[in-house]
Amino acid sequence: MTYVSIIEAGQRLGGIHTEYLSGGPFNYSYQEMGSMRFPSTYRDSATNETMNITDHQMVFQLAEEINGHSKNLSIAAKASLGSPVKISNSSTKELAAAVGEFMLGSELNVEMTKNMFKAHREWLGGDVWSESAFMVNYLHGSLNDTDVNGGGVGSFWDSLYEGMYFQAASWKTIHGGLNRPPLSFHPLFDGVTN
Repeated sequence: MTYVSIIEAGQRLGGIHTEYLSGGPFNYSYQEMGSMRFPSTYRDSATNETMNITDHQMVFQLAEEINGHSKNLSIAAKASLGSPVKISNSSTKELAAAVGEFMLGSELNVEMTKNMFKAHREWLGGDVWSESAFMVNYLHGSLNDTDVNGGGVGSFWDSLYEGMYFQAASWKTIHGGLNRPPLSFHPLFDGVTN
């Protein structure tokens, strides 16, 4: 390499911003701006089959290459994040059930794990309402029930995308913080970047 121009608004070499609170990256006293883990596998509730989520495979492949397949790369996620909130209002539950009837089942989740972009392209016709507009205008839900059920102004695809990810059977993170892969490129780029 003779001259490389990297455009980065933060004047740093890419990645998630990690702030080390005390010590360094390996005393686990840090805060990251952005996601701290990647969904790795998905278990299909219809067949009980577990499969890789391919959307982030490049991140894992890069980490393996940089680390030389270090066994310290992946750290199991903590399952002690607490129980979900219980909804007791019957009209809120009924609205959630009505929305569930219109949502696609595990078949779409399986397609998303295999190829996120193809699944999105094939599903695009279903994205004509925001979640909130669908719940209020089509299903005639109250504004309160819509709010409790998480009806946002965004795309239904966002809920499907995040829904599949949060149903992940396993997760991976990077020892020392998710800014470690971009930092590993410094030896290649230092001195030849502006």
